[in-house]
Amino acid sequence: MADVEVVKRMLGAVLQANRGQQGGVSLGRLQAEYKELTGENIPHSQLGHTQLDSLLASMPTVVKAERGRSGETVYVASVTSETANVAKVVARQRSSKKTGRNHLVNTQMRVKRCPPLVLNGSLCPRPLVTSELLVSRPFCGKFCLARYKGNWSRVEISNLHGSRVLDIQFIDLGVQASVEVFELREIPPQFLRDLMAIPPQAVKCCLADLAVSVGSWTPDSVQWLREKVLNTTDCSMKVARVDDTKHCIHVHLFTDKNFHDTTRSINHQMAQSDLFKQQPDVFLTSHSPTKSSTDATSSPKTSNGSNATAPSPAKAHVRRVPSGGPGGPRGGGGGGGPGGSRGGGPGGPRGGGGSSNMAAPPPGAPSSPLPSLHLPALLELPPAGNNMDIYVSVACHPGHFVVQPWRDMYKLVVLMGEMILYYNKTEEKALSVQKNHIYAAKVDNNWHRVLVKGVLTNGLVSVYELDYGKHELVSVTQLRPLIKEFRQLPFQAITAQLAGVKPRQWSEEASIVFRNHVEKKALVAQLEAVQEAAQPWDRKLTIFLVDTSQEEHDVWVHDIMAELSDKI
Repeated sequence: MADVEVVKRMLGAVLQANRGQQGGVSLGRLQAEYKELTGENIPHSQLGHTQLDSLLASMPTVVKAERGRSGETVYVASVTSETANVAKVVARQRSSKKTGRNHLVNTQMRVKRCPPLVLNGSLCPRPLVTSELLVSRPFCGKFCLARYKGNWSRVEISNLHGSRVLDIQFIDLGVQASVEVFELREIPPQFLRDLMAIPPQAVKCCLADLAVSVGSWTPDSVQWLREKVLNTTDCSMKVARVDDTKHCIHVHLFTDKNFHDTTRSINHQMAQSDLFKQQPDVFLTSHSPTKSSTDATSSPKTSNGSNATAPSPAKAHVRRVPSGGPGGPRGGGGGGGPGGSRGGGPGGPRGGGGSSNMAAPPPGAPSSPLPSLHLPALLELPPAGNNMDIYVSVACHPGHFVVQPWRDMYKLVVLMGEMILYYNKTEEKALSVQKNHIYAAKVDNNWHRVLVKGVLTNGLVSVYELDYGKHELVSVTQLRPLIKEFRQLPFQAITAQLAGVKPRQWSEEASIVFRNHVEKKALVAQLEAVQEAAQPWDRKLTIFLVDTSQEEHDVWVHDIMAELSDKI
């Protein structure tokens, strides 16, 4: 099922990009440019409309129909508060004002005063803001164009966050940014050869002869360096050595004419100062967050859960989990509860609206302090005995693993894209971090909704990812307040234990077998019981897991674990 908000956003992007066109956009052209941007046609039938024009008529805040010069129906963008952000992007793209910072400092800095390499609109046969040059197939390492302070500049795509949000590097400016795909343009064919022949004008440098690691830069040292170097007209450097493995140049940096005297260098001044003698273990990010293309793979270490489980139900064929979806499984409908499988489940009919067999929290169970923020609603679950399509994000052993409902996976992808766009543009501010409170945290390349589990004395914070069930250590500088807009979707991670097996202390061998069968896989789960708790992250499910990927038969995971336990 297509998401109407995503369709609106993509339609708005196409229409806003064509606002300069006289006479609007025809229905056929709108369909073609939407497909070029997203890779698929406008899904009007999936959204309950028999005709495309009826779908467009139901979106007055995004698109409006007008009469063209020849009497035909054309479509133009509706400029409202909902499309204000897109309109603002397009307005910036049309601006020809040339302003900008000529020198950027930290691990990536421009030290040579030269105008940035830009592609002005006057060089092109038609404006670049039209959708004809939209980037339809982005990939890491691709070179294209993006706007930076009114000018088109060359960029390289450094990381993809799903199909809509991505990270880019302005290769002639040394600036990193997170943008939506509709903000990029292909390099016009007539300029492609000449532009690709010019090497990147920004060079990655670091200060030579400073015996201090990147993670030990204190806020005072960074501020001192910025004040000394930024916007300095007589900045020069002397190359000490070139590190080809890290593509970095070690330099002595000077802010005056005395570049022959190394004692006058910024390097020497910092080495002789007390800037690195305070807070030696505080991790500090650069002015623009450092990007990485690797994904976090750490998993939590927990003790074995030991709730009693029901006996194994009679086995019947289970509906296969649908495939596809951005960055993970896609939810499917069905009669077995929200996002569940069709029918009454593997055990046959269970009396549709009967008792849910929800277990109450055990008396005296510890509960987490209530965070000060308003939390999202609890994740909806089908009644006990029904099926749901799930994705196992973390698996330790049969007594503890983490599942996500497949139904809302695409909503989580959209949410994380919005968080990247929002938080990558916010300035770092001092934050009083408290245990058991909710924040947004940057882990590798992504922003996650997290629960703080502990604050360490070395500037690190232990967090639990509320949508993926992973435990991570991050710098306290990587935390931000979780704003209201990002607290609407229920937390997607919920812990579980396997039904149909006796609680025990699982061996390492059994845990490895279990992980190999379920972790990072889309499965069907039959809900046996729910142990409710005071906080959503403390809820726990007891479920049967069924692998429906094989054509011949379904694989019940608890049978595998029971057989393995008998052999050990």
